[in-house]
Amino acid sequence: MNTGTVNITVAIDGKTYTYGIHDTWDIEVGRYRGAYRLRYCMTTVADGVGYYRCINIGNGYKKRLVLHRADGTRTVVARYLS
Repeated sequence: MNTGTVNITVAIDGKTYTYGIHDTWDIEVGRYRGAYRLRYCMTTVADGVGYYRCINIGNGYKKRLVLHRADGTRTVVARYLS
């Protein structure tokens, strides 16, 4: 039985990201200069990118896609401001 971790490598917009099975893809939305708030939390990159692209935001809103790793580190993968 293999108890090691499985790492998946994916390329998004020319950058390479490696994530494991315990990592999540978070979609956060904020307004104006305020803080971002977590809206969705996905376990696969396809779901995370799909939901990120489908969120329509109005004037003054902003959204970002964040890779949240199990060790607590966070990497902003994509960001959009309106």
